[in-house]
Amino acid sequence: MIAVGACLWLPMIEATADKWQFLVFLSFAGIAILAISPYKDSDFNYKLHYAGTCIAMVAVLSLWAVRGVAIIPIAAISLGLTLREITDKWLLWVELLMFTLAITYTIK
Repeated sequence: MIAVGACLWLPMIEATADKWQFLVFLSFAGIAILAISPYKDSDFNYKLHYAGTCIAMVAVLSLWAVRGVAIIPIAAISLGLTLREITDKWLLWVELLMFTLAITYTIK
């Protein structure tokens, strides 16, 4: 998973204005936390995994918001809240949504 984050690093840096590039770093930090913490190993690792997901998702949604596309973060938050009510594996779906938003952010 760190390799995926590393592959997204440069395209996201290039697609981001200089004053917002720290958000790219935060998204990569969240992805790195996701990579090192197993999902169901222990309670501490689950909390760490959850924190990594939150850090990465907030950073990616902030990148979309500063780009001026407000509908993407609103739709992503709505989808995440809906998934939380529907399934018990909602965190995995939110991670997948975060990666999708990060990849589509690099497309100009």
